[in-house]
Amino acid sequence: MNTSRSSTNAPTGIGKLGLPSDTQVVSRQGWEGELSSPEALLAQILTQVPQPVWVVDHPGFIIFANPAACSALGYGDPAELLGKPGHDTVHYKRPDGTPYPEAECPMLRPRQTGETVHSDDEWFVRRDGSMFPIAWWSAPIDMPGGRGAVFAFTDITERLASEKAIRERDAAEIRATESQEAQRRILDSAIAARRQLARDLHDGPSSGLSHWCSNCGSLAIRSIVPAMIWHCLTL
Repeated sequence: MNTSRSSTNAPTGIGKLGLPSDTQVVSRQGWEGELSSPEALLAQILTQVPQPVWVVDHPGFIIFANPAACSALGYGDPAELLGKPGHDTVHYKRPDGTPYPEAECPMLRPRQTGETVHSDDEWFVRRDGSMFPIAWWSAPIDMPGGRGAVFAFTDITERLASEKAIRERDAAEIRATESQEAQRRILDSAIAARRQLARDLHDGPSSGLSHWCSNCGSLAIRSIVPAMIWHCLTL
């Protein structure tokens, strides 16, 4: 793992990139001053932009962190981050607390591959040890000592909470719809059962009476006819 550089070798700003670390804000009329060079203008933009941004050199040491990055990570001054190993400072463990080896870190890949990478499934560690989910971008940047990487990240805690709330709402709506459908099916079954019972009560007695009368009539005929024949024979 990388370890922090000594204070004598630690960079003091983004001068390592050829940009002044003490650039001041000036008016448009003052462009002939401090912000007259593209490097100075870039330095001021990176300092003022609300997007957290930082830069690591080829070995992985932090050589620049803007105020937004410091604030998101719980640091009060960029000097507290400069010269420290980026991965071992803010990305050394996973959300479950297990170690996150630097060799497995996708954010540092642009230093070797030269490709720009992006994802939203990583977590950073604040100064106090707490963690937060991030969406991040990492792009290669050529430096005198070898290819480094420039990072931009965003805390997506609120976004994930909102997405979770939406999923829970949708799931609740689905459950409510399924419950209503189940209740409707039960009600339809109950109505059908009552209708069948009503038909049975209506049709059952008359059908039974007709059958009874038919049976009675047959018995009467079977008993009367032989009696008439016997009567005729005895005359």
